[in-house]
Amino acid sequence: VTEPAGINLGDTSFNDGFSRLSPGWVYQQYFQISHFNAITGADGNVIPASKNMNVNAIASINQLVYVTPYRLLGGSLGATALLPFVDLAANPENPSLNLKANGFGIGDLTWGVFLQMPPIISGGRPIFTDRFEFDVISPIGKYNKNKDINQSSGYWSIAPYYAFTILPA
Repeated sequence: VTEPAGINLGDTSFNDGFSRLSPGWVYQQYFQISHFNAITGADGNVIPASKNMNVNAIASINQLVYVTPYRLLGGSLGATALLPFVDLAANPENPSLNLKANGFGIGDLTWGVFLQMPPIISGGRPIFTDRFEFDVISPIGKYNKNKDINQSSGYWSIAPYYAFTILPA
């Protein structure tokens, strides 16, 4: 499956626009196992040198959310932090590829603030809700410039985020 570049499609669902509105803490853990057996180019075709490679990634992503008692524009203000623990392994069957993975370690810390809007109710049920979020990705994770596959990007990033959920039926 080729995902659109620059769009975060990981660990999300059609319920992303929902979150709690009342003050308090929430902890969530996501667990993800991924296996890759080739690298594709921008055209979507497999790069010949990457055929028969085996790259495995196992991630435990821990998220802590705090919804404050403060309101803005009718929504609830909050803060969030995500910290992944990632195990990376690469075993290319093609010796010319010689990929090196960085083993087990923590990934980059994603943290930020959000504004969760209350759902719009029609007929006694929610039909629309949304959340605005502004995240910073801090490069605290395991990174080795001599490895091809790392838990960390090795640089700071900002990630504005908007999620909404529509439930028409």
